Amino acid sequence: MAKKGISRGALAVWEVLAGAAAALAVAAVVWIFLPRTWLWYSLLWSIGLVFVATAFGYLPLRYINCCWSVGNSYVEYQTGVIFFTRRRMLKKAIMYATVVRDPLSPLLGTRTVVLSGMGGRMVIPFLPLRDAVFLMREAAPHASRGGDADG
Repeated sequence: MAKKGISRGALAVWEVLAGAAAALAVAAVVWIFLPRTWLWYSLLWSIGLVFVATAFGYLPLRYINCCWSVGNSYVEYQTGVIFFTRRRMLKKAIMYATVVRDPLSPLLGTRTVVLSGMGGRMVIPFLPLRDAVFLMREAAPHASRGGDADG
């Protein structure tokens, strides 16, 4: 059972979103506070430091730590930097598997896999198309091979 990662497009999307959030915060500080005061400078510097720490520290670590694997009896998805989470779903508990295409999917070549069961669901985002189809086929419930009425 080898662990596979998510697409590099996820890191690009997260970086763009972090940059947009930083730009909005800078615009709010420039619009609300008096320019060239100590408070104005300290807010702009703190926004810059938080953005640099997020863009060059937290987000690459998050990308590295996001991985999934398919075992003989379960599907596992791991993620997290500060708070590490590991989600497992038994294959026999999966009722259906869905591959979802979001607006960025054609641009990045990725899909999101949603595994649903009686107890809940597991969402694995930003998978390359080939991995998403493989995971869906591996995790989807299979009909029993013998004993059904249709033959």
